[in-house]
Amino acid sequence: MHADQVRRENLTLDVMEAARPDVDAYALQLLQSHPFRKADFFEVNDGGTRILPPLTKQLAETAPRWGAAIAGIVEKVASWFLASPSVEKGSVRLATPLSEINRSRGRKPSRKKSPSVLPRSAALPRRCKLCGKELGKGAPQLCDACLEAHQAEANEFIKEAGVRRLAALRAKGNDPAHTAEANTKRGAKVAREAAARAEWDRDNTGQYDPDLYARRIAPFINRQSVRAIRAATGLSLRTCSQIRKGERVPHARHWSRLLELAGHC
Repeated sequence: MHADQVRRENLTLDVMEAARPDVDAYALQLLQSHPFRKADFFEVNDGGTRILPPLTKQLAETAPRWGAAIAGIVEKVASWFLASPSVEKGSVRLATPLSEINRSRGRKPSRKKSPSVLPRSAALPRRCKLCGKELGKGAPQLCDACLEAHQAEANEFIKEAGVRRLAALRAKGNDPAHTAEANTKRGAKVAREAAARAEWDRDNTGQYDPDLYARRIAPFINRQSVRAIRAATGLSLRTCSQIRKGERVPHARHWSRLLELAGHC
């Protein structure tokens, strides 16, 4: 591309190289921050790859930035040609339509404009990092569907890591669930639960329907999340999971809250 040949714009290509660091920096930043889609590209028969709309339009909108980056260099190269011994000094005046430097020469300092700021490139639309779906302004880096899947995957990973860690501790004889402190807390909780059940039984003897749970709660409770059941009852996640699966019937003092949760309030 840079070899001297007839009808090839070698000099133009050489001068453009001066802006390559800026363009490469932009391209690298774009590759790191912008998720691309398969639909943005097309592979032709010879193995080459073409960029497709609307990405082509979005990239073309960055042209003013590169024009401004190369303007001063183009005019500097032109000044070198005018400085050639073959050009009579003063016979040709260097035009500066790109940087417009000559326009301010001879003016009073108060009338000179500040140097133009390099224009910013048009921002490409934000896309989901996983599926490439276009996102709105202020949205997270993932779309709703990918965010939900990502969170579920992360939760599963944390859960598995916790199980492996607990198994390793137990293998060393250091079960955190059976330390003196844990046993004390567990005993206190069991005592509170027993006291709460006994108090409720005393206050509600013969005042509730023993078949209420089987008729109006159990058929619907499996539609609720474990965390929702826990919020309604205050029971452990394991107990709530057993309730949701139908493996356990909670004490009757929890039925009124579960009845509301099941949608029969």
